[in-house]
Amino acid sequence: MKRREAVRNIVIFSLGSGMLYSCTDPYQAIKNLNLSRLNFNTDHLRILDKLSRSILPIQQIPQLANHTALPFILKQVNNLKNEKSQQEFQQGYDYFNDYFRNKTNLDFLEADATLVNSFLKKLNTLEISIDKPKSPALYIHHLYHTLKQENLLYLKTTEYFQKKYRFYEMAPGR
Repeated sequence: MKRREAVRNIVIFSLGSGMLYSCTDPYQAIKNLNLSRLNFNTDHLRILDKLSRSILPIQQIPQLANHTALPFILKQVNNLKNEKSQQEFQQGYDYFNDYFRNKTNLDFLEADATLVNSFLKKLNTLEISIDKPKSPALYIHHLYHTLKQENLLYLKTTEYFQKKYRFYEMAPGR
């Protein structure tokens, strides 16, 4: 075997084994981000991913079918939000599944798309009473709006959106 073939085979094997490893856990990229201020396990990430995809279904765009905004969202919250906002985001998640279960009698992961969409419509217009500043609805509303804002920011910064709608060109242009 020649040296070039051996190097090529080693590279192909390492790429293939890396791909197999990444297919075992879809949230491995998030775990590799080392989010120091947010604490989510795999079940939490499944719920957040479904919620994120329900708020802004970017997977309906064929070029973004395999994309998820969740690593971007969690990195933004972890690095750019202040400590109070991070705590409200975390507490909003902690209250979210129980709140959803109380309103619909189902877990969020078991709910179908129509039920989730009707719940999100109600959540979008949720009025928060000022007399209860520490209510779970306040934290859930904060979680929802943070996910919504960061999803939109993610979509606006994707290569697909920049080329298709912003007519982005690499500098120095033509």
